[in-house]
Amino acid sequence: MANKFLVICGGTGYKLLGQRTVLGIDAELQIDVSKENVSRDWKVKDEHSLFVDLDQRIGTTAVAFNAMIKKFKDASIKGEEDKNHAQLLVELFPTASNLERGLAQSPAVGRATIEHPYNERALEQAIKDILTKHGQNIGPENPAEFWIISSTAGGTGEGTHCFVARKIAEVVKNTFAEATLTVNFIRGGQLSYG
Repeated sequence: MANKFLVICGGTGYKLLGQRTVLGIDAELQIDVSKENVSRDWKVKDEHSLFVDLDQRIGTTAVAFNAMIKKFKDASIKGEEDKNHAQLLVELFPTASNLERGLAQSPAVGRATIEHPYNERALEQAIKDILTKHGQNIGPENPAEFWIISSTAGGTGEGTHCFVARKIAEVVKNTFAEATLTVNFIRGGQLSYG
């Protein structure tokens, strides 16, 4: 029997949260800025509903960009294009932007924010908690299935969904080496909002 998990990156799909029984989901995770994480506002807390606040640990674009620049100063990191992209962000983006407004509505800021070591550790811990506390006998006979919902617009969903999928794959591989993992993406475009 598959273990099914829902991951909401950003605001798109947030109305699915709290619908675990109807959806047949074992646990859910919302990844967003603190004032948009709806799980914390529910009158009855659901231990199967987790969240990661991306803005609480780092606060502004300057902190996210500084961590990115520091990573690329490491001589072992290859990829001139990535280094140039990081430098361009630092030069052109307002460095004092507060992240609480949807990660500045920029996918590049979303990516820099979720890759920050504080957020990466929080995300990894949330994924481990979902798998170990809410998964049932994950292994060859009981695979893990994740549904990641995100937007194609804005900073949180568009900027984080691929990194989240990679982190899920990494945690499943390191925790349940024999388990099969399926990651499904549901992407909402701008026409969906009209």
